[in-house]
Amino acid sequence: GPRFKALVTSFANNPLAKNVSAKVGTVTLQGKDKAKVTYNVSLGGSPLPRQTGTAVRQNGTWKVGYLGLCKLVALSGTTPAVCKKP
Repeated sequence: GPRFKALVTSFANNPLAKNVSAKVGTVTLQGKDKAKVTYNVSLGGSPLPRQTGTAVRQNGTWKVGYLGLCKLVALSGTTPAVCKKP
């Protein structure tokens, strides 16, 4: 949502983001609008440890849950302030 707009914009504008890719491994539904997701992230072709997170469905569209987004961004070495309070 709006709370994470600056974080997503900052990540997307980071030149290193162009070298990041992610591939979903498994999805386990936890109700009709929430899912647990495992995924693999690669940075410049080098795989990082398997990650877990959540996805939520809003208005018919699946989106990365905020904890998963924060974990992804934290892989860069810092945890953004917006991620320190749910």
